[in-house]
Formats: sequence, C-alpha cells, structure tokens
Amino acid sequence: MKTSRRQFLATAAGAVAAPALLPGVEAVAAPPQLGNLGIDWGFPEGAVRVGLNENPLGVSPVAARAMLSAVVHGNRYLRSSTLVDKLAELHGVDNDWITFGCGSTELLMNAPWGFAQGGEIVTGKEAYRDLPNESQQMGITTHMVPLDSTLTHDLGAMANAINDKTRIINVTNPNNPTGTLLPVQELRAFARGVPAECVFLIDEAYIHFAPDEEASELVHEFDNVLILRTFSKIFGMAGIRVGYAVGHPEMIRKLRRYGVRNNVNTVGFVGAIAALDDTDHMDRYRNLLREGKDFYKKELDALGIDHLPSWTPFFLINTHGDGQQVVDALGEHNVFIRRGVDWDLPTYVRVTYGTMEENEKVLAALKQVMPEGTVRQGAA
Repeated sequence: MKTSRRQFLATAAGAVAAPALLPGVEAVAAPPQLGNLGIDWGFPEGAVRVGLNENPLGVSPVAARAMLSAVVHGNRYLRSSTLVDKLAELHGVDNDWITFGCGSTELLMNAPWGFAQGGEIVTGKEAYRDLPNESQQMGITTHMVPLDSTLTHDLGAMANAINDKTRIINVTNPNNPTGTLLPVQELRAFARGVPAECVFLIDEAYIHFAPDEEASELVHEFDNVLILRTFSKIFGMAGIRVGYAVGHPEMIRKLRRYGVRNNVNTVGFVGAIAALDDTDHMDRYRNLLREGKDFYKKELDALGIDHLPSWTPFFLINTHGDGQQVVDALGEHNVFIRRGVDWDLPTYVRVTYGTMEENEKVLAALKQVMPEGTVRQGAA
C-alpha cells in the first residue's frame, strides 16, 4: 500500500494527538485509520470483531498516554528492571523469579525447548494449543487428554497420563476456549502429585477475570510450578505483546535460554507498568463483562440456544451441527467469531463478549443464521 508523505504525517499527527482525545474514564476508541495502518487483518468496514478475545474497551487511557510518550525513546535499548521490580513485588518473589516473553505465546512455545526435549508432554485436548503445537512440531510425544463432561480440565485423567518420561504438564486456567475454571485448591492438590522432574505449567492468561482462584501463590510452595501471565487480555494490550513467567529461578533460567533478549520493547515496557496501576480500567472491563453475560444469558436462554457458562471474556455456543457453517454465515452478516473445530469442538463456536452495541449485533445475526432445530420452536 502506497502512502504519501502528507498522508503519513496526517496519520502520525492523529496518533500523537490521541491523548487529548482520550475521555479518561471511558474506553479508548479504536482509531478509524486501522486499515490505513495495515493492521485491520482485512476485516471489512464496520466488522464486529468478536473472535479473538480482544478487549473491546481498548488500552487503558493511562497506559496509552504512557506509551505515546515512550515512542520517541525507541532509539534506546531497554533494560526492563523497573517492570521486573513491579511484578516481583506483585507476586512476592525475587527478581530472578521473573522472565518476559513477546506475549505469553513466546513463553508457551519456548517451554518444550526448555523443559521437554527428550521427554513427553501432558496437556488438555480442548484447550489452548500453542504449547502442544510446538511440541508436536519438535517431535515430542504429546498426550492430549480430553476435558471432562463439563469441558473442564480433567486432572484425574491428566494424572493417569503422567509417566517416567513426562516433563511438562500444561493446564490453561481459566481454559481457552471453554471458559471453564479449576479452583486453586484443586490445582494445589494436583501439584502435590506432580513428579519433581516435571514442570507444572499453568497458563493464567485470563485469571484476572477470576482473581480469587489465581495460582501464582503456588510458586512459593512448589519448585516445579511455572505461572504464565499476559497483558493482552484484561489490560487490552494484545497488539503490544508483553507476557511474563513466574517460577523458581532454575526454571526461569532454562526458559530464558530460548527467549529473545530484550523481548519487551520500550513502548510495551512503559505501557505495562502504567496498566498495572490503572485498576479503574480493569474494573470497567469487568463491569462490561457482567453486563454482557447477563444480556447473552437472558437472550440465548429465551431463544433456546445452548451456551456454556464462562469465567472468561468469551463463551461457547453449541450449534448442535456444523459450527463452521455458523461462522461462515455470521461472516456474511459482518460478524466474525471463532470456530470450535480448532480445538476439536466442531459443533461449537466461540464468541468474545464485546461492547453492548456489538453484543446486540451478534445476537441479531445469530437469530438469522442458527441452524434449524437449534432454536426452540416458538421462541421469541
């Protein structure tokens, strides 16, 4: 895409002026020039994007101002010690218990390299796939344990899958894509039975939506528990790419060997520090989610559309048919969700809770496209 100097300067000026436009206590609106910036993923104009679990409120206004101020210092290499200090204090650990990733994705993909070469991995089947995808590409035997009847990680079955070659047990909690949650007490009890030579990796990308069950405290009790976190979800920084791991220094050293040095950029570093302090923005998102969950429960129950309760900013709908057909049909209505077949759930689709305006558009489209027989006859 060709861009004239005048167009470039106009776009840049709009970006620099953004802080003055931030409403302070409201959401940061997505800039209208996404397509001009080439970061719109090719979605058509007016698309309702509720398939990627992005924060519909955007970045915290506080973090946005901080990041815009940091851009001009992008010529300098970064030492992320201030962010390490802040996270170490948050989790009650020393600084060498923390390492960063380009989002938690980098850490998930590096874990098999750091811990499982020559060994095996146990993970959930209908769960987030970056770690098992990487391990399978490496030729590592990966045991994909089906979730239980409630689509929650089956810890009993996972325990039975452990053998003398197991080097990683991977749990996503709350789980993506099912939105289900394991209480921290169950994770603690499971951790007691994990062999010392195995890393018990708990991916907590969505734990901020269920903070009473966060498991980071387990790193104080078990040397082989590794916790992953991200700034992509509740903090609304998916495009900024900042994630981190918390665990015993020996594990952190092994994981860090396979990471990119200085993998947190200056903008992300400053934004993450600011976002941690903007609890008002997190509360606004949680309040929006409560409103969205109440809305969908009421409306989908009235329509007889089968959907799962969720602890996360997304939920599953069971189409009782071909979920891909529903995804395609919604796309014709300019509504974009995620297909469940990506996690071996072919009858399901995953919907991200959006703004209330977006939720209403999704519901209107669902009424038009759900397969015959999915909606109760005679429902309004």
